[in-house]
Amino acid sequence: MDSEKRSFSRVETRLLAYARKTDSLDTPPRFNATPALGSCSRDELIRSAKLPEALVTFLCELDKKTDQIISLLSQDQIRSEFPLSLEITELSGAGARFSCPAPLSSDDNLEVIIILNNFPLRVSATKAHIVGRQDDSGLYRMEYVNIREADMETIIQYVFQRQREMIRNSKRDSA
Repeated sequence: MDSEKRSFSRVETRLLAYARKTDSLDTPPRFNATPALGSCSRDELIRSAKLPEALVTFLCELDKKTDQIISLLSQDQIRSEFPLSLEITELSGAGARFSCPAPLSSDDNLEVIIILNNFPLRVSATKAHIVGRQDDSGLYRMEYVNIREADMETIIQYVFQRQREMIRNSKRDSA
């Protein structure tokens, strides 16, 4: 546990993740978290359609509500396919520290879906290898293996956003 990768910033957090054990780390994750069309693109498409402003606002709100419904349904599907519940307490672009009520070993390989945001649903999927467990806290440590570029970028953006939030909060508290 002493030789952690430190090439990425890490933040303390409290995220829910779902996982399942997998035999092979060589194959890509079965779950694909990459969206087909970003919300900014949808907004731009609606606004460039030369519709009345009230209709554009209505369609954008309807789109957000539809995203929330799909997010809830997607989380139910994720829970059914990934039976292990993880609570991530520290996240970085290289791996994560987490707790799990189910027993795991240091050599287990997992396919993991990290829920970064509930509404709209923002997730990152990867395969990971458990590299150790802290005896005093019971927390496991995993390192990502064969992570897709888009999933890596999503995690890095989350870490950066949390760091900015922590800096703002510390400045506000010290003022």
